[in-house]
Amino acid sequence: MRRSLVALGLVALVASACSSVTRPVGGGEALSTQALSTQGGGTSGSGGAVGTGGSGNAALTNGGGAISGTGPSGTGPGSGGADSGEAGALGTGTGAGGGPSTGGPGGSLTSSLSGPAGGCTTALKIGVSYSPDEAEAERLVGLGSANEDQSANFQESIRSVFQIGANNVNAQGGIAGCKVELVYHDFSVTASDGWDAEAQAECDDFADDQHVFAVYPNVIENRVLASCLAQKHVPLIMGGTSDEMPTSAMFDQWAPYLYYPEGVAVDRLGSFPQLLGNVGFFGAGAKVGILIMDDGTGMDESLAGTWEKWLSGAHIPVASTYTFPWEHSFSDVADGASAMASAILQFHAAGVNRVLATPDGGNAVVLFTDAEASQSYYPHLAVTTYNVPAVLVSQSASSVAGATVESFLESDIVGQTTKPALPADPARAKCLAAYDKVAAADDFDPYFMLDWCDALSFMQSSLAGVTGAPTAEELYTGAEHLGTSFGSVGGYGPTMFGPGHMDGATAVQMLVWDPAIDGFNDAGPLESVP
Repeated sequence: MRRSLVALGLVALVASACSSVTRPVGGGEALSTQALSTQGGGTSGSGGAVGTGGSGNAALTNGGGAISGTGPSGTGPGSGGADSGEAGALGTGTGAGGGPSTGGPGGSLTSSLSGPAGGCTTALKIGVSYSPDEAEAERLVGLGSANEDQSANFQESIRSVFQIGANNVNAQGGIAGCKVELVYHDFSVTASDGWDAEAQAECDDFADDQHVFAVYPNVIENRVLASCLAQKHVPLIMGGTSDEMPTSAMFDQWAPYLYYPEGVAVDRLGSFPQLLGNVGFFGAGAKVGILIMDDGTGMDESLAGTWEKWLSGAHIPVASTYTFPWEHSFSDVADGASAMASAILQFHAAGVNRVLATPDGGNAVVLFTDAEASQSYYPHLAVTTYNVPAVLVSQSASSVAGATVESFLESDIVGQTTKPALPADPARAKCLAAYDKVAAADDFDPYFMLDWCDALSFMQSSLAGVTGAPTAEELYTGAEHLGTSFGSVGGYGPTMFGPGHMDGATAVQMLVWDPAIDGFNDAGPLESVP
């Protein structure tokens, strides 16, 4: 999960750390299946003595609906009664005879999820990754034992936190009526075989060994994972990490298996400099430098070209550009640090005072800002969500002065004691409330989990009309028909899905560093993205 860290000399690890629950969460108490019960709803029977109700296909309507069952009616004379109030989790049990139930005031009804709901006979497995060696990686790059507390109970802690979301979904009837079961994979960030090989191993494990329905990656999995899962017909739901950094062409290439419910494809960031201009980032005398990551596809080079065209039209000079390679292993980090040191020297000599960073997984906010101090040179930095801006909370006051972000995820503001006000959203409030207890006990920001809530909700919404074990094709068809109906809790504003459009965000929030709150604040209203 995205989180506040002291400056890492490990770029991609920042992206992973910001995407996986690596703050201390040991001993966190997962919510029971009775948590987050809906208000209202009740049962009343008419006629018939108390008999054994069928286990039936129950339905729970959130926020004040009734609970109905399809179990057989009891027989014999008797009188009706009412029993309603806060409904617990769905499941099987015994109940009063008399057939369907209707809502009414009264007492309480609780039940437990004892098996798949909605007629589904198999659990729906979702694969979740995490890094067991992040603390060791941080130690190797000179951060000491910043996360010692994650070692002994790390695996248990990770599972307990993610299980909270699964429990809540199961309490609402699961996904497509199937009970969600989480399975896990250890992704080693320090492995000698590199991150491509680790991503391939994760794909093989989830698809071939654990037979998951979908994968929610959280570490530094790159496009190797996305490509492999597509070949094995397993959906990948982005949100826990943005290291795939997909373009619209990649969504088409890997359809129907790649989704970013609250995200924006890289090529949709072409209006970035215009949005920066709208909030006064450039100012008089601006001289721009652009950091360009080379991933071998020409993605960032093309995006930088679009930015340069707008800047030229606005008569804002681009004084220098610097291209550096994408990292593929822990051993590449040292080369990344050297590259950023060279970029600093080049930009300083060219008189650059504004730096725009193309999507890079975190180089600009970590390695570039680390290198600034050696030259006492601090140009204002502009980044997007793909640069992991939350890490800037840990950087020096000189490095963050004037920093501006095009944000499409609310998790960009994790780690801030004071956050900008967000519009009221009952779904977001519900997600945050689910994690409040463990977050308070274990000192992590519940905003880390908004993207996980979105991933689960997206699958629920896309498969709402499906009963029984769903297929990848049904997920895609359902997502195509969502239109603007899906409410993201981790993004800003409305979403839009349709044929060939699986990156759902339609709006971004410009953020600017505010020293008064020691964090980012809104720089204006929401902005539309094409």
